[in-house]
Amino acid sequence: MRRDALLIFVKKFNRKRKNKNMNYLVVVAHPDDEVLGAGATIHKRIEDGHKVAVAIMVSQAAARRGLSYTDEYKESYSSDTSLFLLQRIEYGCEGKTYQTRMVNEQRIDTEDIMKMSKLTRTILDGTDYDMICEKRRKNFEYVSELLEGKNQFNPWRYYSIDCVPMVYPLVIEDDGLLQKLLDEKHFQGHWWSYLLEEMEENCFEYWMSRYMIPITIDQRYGEKELEYVAAII
Repeated sequence: MRRDALLIFVKKFNRKRKNKNMNYLVVVAHPDDEVLGAGATIHKRIEDGHKVAVAIMVSQAAARRGLSYTDEYKESYSSDTSLFLLQRIEYGCEGKTYQTRMVNEQRIDTEDIMKMSKLTRTILDGTDYDMICEKRRKNFEYVSELLEGKNQFNPWRYYSIDCVPMVYPLVIEDDGLLQKLLDEKHFQGHWWSYLLEEMEENCFEYWMSRYMIPITIDQRYGEKELEYVAAII
């Protein structure tokens, strides 16, 4: 089901029984589709006291069987545009590193669907995932302590012991905060910018897109780096 169609379904369904607790069923084709396609809307419905269930139309076994079709695709070659990974260590994120990274981004944007390159697979095979999981969880907890009372969004609401956080979602109603972080050489992105054009200004999705900053908490960061970021905020 398309994301926009799902949003329309939820909105129309909600108008039928306004201000009453309701049961919502979100139907998606694959695992994680509900998060990527309607995660903010699902969160808002739960926040409003409604019940939300998700129906995934493909089983994990069926999803695994789809791996056999990867043989139909050519293998990618990423070594020609991967120099930015090494440059970042010596030069940081700016200058020549950024220029080289954008060359890699252009390759990805224009390349057809392909199998993972041998270089990428080799890097991933050598990754200590247990260490990364532990480090991300500790960093998430530490940033939460540092920014306690400042975040206007509760990042612990749906956190579980099985969760490995990708970022720390910081929400502060300050349009200049992201630029302030960039000026201090702490490079953060901005997610879901398209929602600012598609959604009404008074809705939850618009609010999250406008103010949410995904604070980096990956394994490259220690307490010193996180304290530096918190001091800027």
